[in-house]
Amino acid sequence: MNNMTLNVFVSYNRKDIKKAQAVEKLLHASGLMAWRDLEYLPYGIDTENEIRRAIKEDCRAFLLLVTNNSMTSDFIWNVEIDEAVKRARRKEEFLIIPIFYNEELLDDFSKKSISLFGENLSNQNGQILSENNNEINMQMLNKMIGRVLERLVYNDDFTKTTIYTHGEIPTSIYPELVVDLRESFKDNIPSESEWKNIILPGFKNIKKALLHKAKPQTRIWLPRRIHLSAALAFGWVFRENSGFELIPSEILLNENPEIDFDTNLLIPMEETILKGENDRNNIAILVSITKDVRPTVQRLMKTKSYTYKSCIQLVSESITSCSIVNTIHAKQLAKQTVNALLKQKDLLKTVHTDLFISASVQYAAYLGYYLNACGSFEFWQYNMLDDIYKPAIGLSVLYDHDS
Repeated sequence: MNNMTLNVFVSYNRKDIKKAQAVEKLLHASGLMAWRDLEYLPYGIDTENEIRRAIKEDCRAFLLLVTNNSMTSDFIWNVEIDEAVKRARRKEEFLIIPIFYNEELLDDFSKKSISLFGENLSNQNGQILSENNNEINMQMLNKMIGRVLERLVYNDDFTKTTIYTHGEIPTSIYPELVVDLRESFKDNIPSESEWKNIILPGFKNIKKALLHKAKPQTRIWLPRRIHLSAALAFGWVFRENSGFELIPSEILLNENPEIDFDTNLLIPMEETILKGENDRNNIAILVSITKDVRPTVQRLMKTKSYTYKSCIQLVSESITSCSIVNTIHAKQLAKQTVNALLKQKDLLKTVHTDLFISASVQYAAYLGYYLNACGSFEFWQYNMLDDIYKPAIGLSVLYDHDS
């Protein structure tokens, strides 16, 4: 954990483990790594010393979950909060943020912190949550986490961002922001609530933090190996009309070099338009680059009575995992896809688009990046176990009000 530059220590009573896990998911979606005892304490080591060391050396913020359980915990007050107060007094930029799960706890917390430490810790920029509205609580927590993120990256020259939806996160060298979405994608397709309350707000927090830096940053790394729906959502949040530029990381460039690359050699996809039912108000767009999606989608249309007004089929010259040469090629194919879609939308005056794609992560990110002019659309995720496409995310519905 020593290599992580954006750790947040989460202080909680173990009876409140579910509350801590919920906060952790929100932190991870915004690129902040949560240091929590059950996750990161090594076996066979002195607990108090390791926790004090983590607060003193590894973490840049201290999130305190204030509940009836934590208020009566001697360990939290005498070890965790004690060390956090010492760290804050030595280093002003170290943040202590109390989260109150009951407004009635505020007075007792204030009195106890004054009695033990000579200062009212409730005066920190904390958050009082609603007792009965979980969705509002998540919104408030996301805003609070966004403010923390802004403080932590404010002076960075260039904030690197890496996203994970599956697999192991390397423990060697970390970029500044590690967006860990593995829990949300454990079943392949996140729920609408997870998109709305966790994933998209996390991307939005990163976007806002980059724009509010001392030197605003409008360039961000392309995602590398994540679910296509996450890449599409990422491109949508950092879309072209918001002023951002998606750029390849050093690792991506090493894997797919762009030096001395002749773009004239890139062959566009073959395009076919199929007519559907006139009373429909949607376009289906099938993109076959790394795999031919047409047989699976055609089976869906027969078994699920899926219909469309028009179907655009875009097929790569050779359908293989290596069909997309590099990020330049991915960008070109994404532009071709959007241009074909806009042409059909203008012709047929449709309002909705369904996307069925088999392509690279970078293609999906660029597709989201350029789709801002295409209205309402839904991405269908391929489920390998069932060999079928299922609706994964309707971005314009969930994120319509982002600029």
